[in-house]
Amino acid sequence: MTTTQLYEKALTKWGIGNQCIKLSEECGELVQAICKFSLKKGRKSSVASEIADVQILCEQITYALNLKEDVLKYRNLKLKKVEKRLK
Repeated sequence: MTTTQLYEKALTKWGIGNQCIKLSEECGELVQAICKFSLKKGRKSSVASEIADVQILCEQITYALNLKEDVLKYRNLKLKKVEKRLK
């Protein structure tokens, strides 16, 4: 099964609303993993696992709402802002 097919199946089964809620939960878990890691009480592997969860759900929502071009546009703008701040 392709990634797109997997996203379609997940969205059909659970719906965009539930996947948005799941994304917010996964973002919370990522915040916890990062905080624990920064306090030297967590592992890099936990951070990596939570990043993967967040990325997958972000990709699903990006796909469902047809936001790929918009996300790329904003990502590039934000990277330019970072670059400008570093000068």
